[in-house]
Amino acid sequence: MDRFEILKWDSDFFYFGVAKISNGCLSPEVFGNIYKALKNKKVKLIYWSSDINCQFQNIISNNFKGRLVDIKTRYAKELRKFDRFLIDGSSSIEFYGKKKPDDRMMEIAVQCGEYSRFKVDPEFPTEKFVSLYKTWLIKSLTGDLADEVIIAKKDDIVTGLITLACKNGIGNIGLIGVHYDCRGMGHGGMLIKAALNYFFEKKCHTVTVVTQGMNKAACRLYEKFGFTVRDKTNFYHFWIQ
Repeated sequence: MDRFEILKWDSDFFYFGVAKISNGCLSPEVFGNIYKALKNKKVKLIYWSSDINCQFQNIISNNFKGRLVDIKTRYAKELRKFDRFLIDGSSSIEFYGKKKPDDRMMEIAVQCGEYSRFKVDPEFPTEKFVSLYKTWLIKSLTGDLADEVIIAKKDDIVTGLITLACKNGIGNIGLIGVHYDCRGMGHGGMLIKAALNYFFEKKCHTVTVVTQGMNKAACRLYEKFGFTVRDKTNFYHFWIQ
């Protein structure tokens, strides 16, 4: 069985070969063989999700010039009958529908990725990072990546957004972000409340979200609303020379 996968969507989107190593813990020898095979296939970037307790990850990272770009943290919350929230009337919550995003929403989408591995990695082209997050929002609004997009507004100005999907009783939060000039005003909590109300109505009994371990503000927000950490993964980038 192959221990790696060439990622067609990523490769096509970024215009260079991208592959993912599927095994969470490998010996340096096995990793080296995979690295050589991918180099022969003209792959430029390797993603590796390492088991956080893998004893070889530091050796592999040093030997192959890998960069720890994220501690991928998955949160989950079981919804209960009393997980229904009133929304503060000083700001408004709207279901955005299938409309095209305005410039303000595009700005927020890009800001959602400030701790993303694509932003943290200095070798990753900035324009590709920006394009990725704008595309994520656009595809969420068309229904390809989300079932619903909720926005927060104050004085008719969009202050934040959150993308939601529900399948087989499991709700998932995708993008969530508050514009830089509106942070610290409770808008993130308002979006979480709206999301939990939405999932409750859709009979999603569990809600999940993946965030970056370095994004302490996001982690605190989820924990405030009763989300708990289910697992963590060390995420590495290897740029093949």
